[in-house]
Amino acid sequence: FTVLAGINVSSLNSKKILATELGVSPGTDISGSYSVDSSSMHINDAVAISAQADLAIALVNVSMKNTPVAKVISGDLAGREFLYGIYRSDNADGIVLTGKENVTFNAEGNPFAIFYFQIESSFVFDGTVVLINGAQSSNLYWYVYSNTSTLPTVNLKSGSSFSGTVLTTGHIIVNENVQIDGQLLSSSGAISFLGTISSSLQIQ
Repeated sequence: FTVLAGINVSSLNSKKILATELGVSPGTDISGSYSVDSSSMHINDAVAISAQADLAIALVNVSMKNTPVAKVISGDLAGREFLYGIYRSDNADGIVLTGKENVTFNAEGNPFAIFYFQIESSFVFDGTVVLINGAQSSNLYWYVYSNTSTLPTVNLKSGSSFSGTVLTTGHIIVNENVQIDGQLLSSSGAISFLGTISSSLQIQ
């Protein structure tokens, strides 16, 4: 799946969202305009239910990577460069990238290098992911979770260029003119495409 939600998927505009596979479960609502083949849209069917089961396992696996080797990060990712490894936020304030800046991921020539980010409560992204020296979007994971009853949130701000797989129990908000190379996966939340989404928004 490129887009998988727990509650619903909504597109609040007249432009089409391009995605290879779209699903929701246990919710049953997909609203808006999407360029998805009917056979690739799954509304609480066996395929979507199975995908959510796989996502539940993935969420447990990535949460267990919070080991002593995890590097603690905080604040703004703007202008920073990360080597492959496991990173986690140091408090419940979450992580941000602001100012339309870049955040760079350096695989040091290893195309199999994996980057894990464990972010508590909130992830606000307003910039560009830069992948260098063999780094792959398919090996970049953003795990956003909550230690309270409140669902966490992911907010991809207008004009951002985002890469990687979002895995969360919460809500994902995609604002206007966002480019995404990756997956948006939520087990319990909604995924909302807001504003006037341009044709540049293609989830690959």
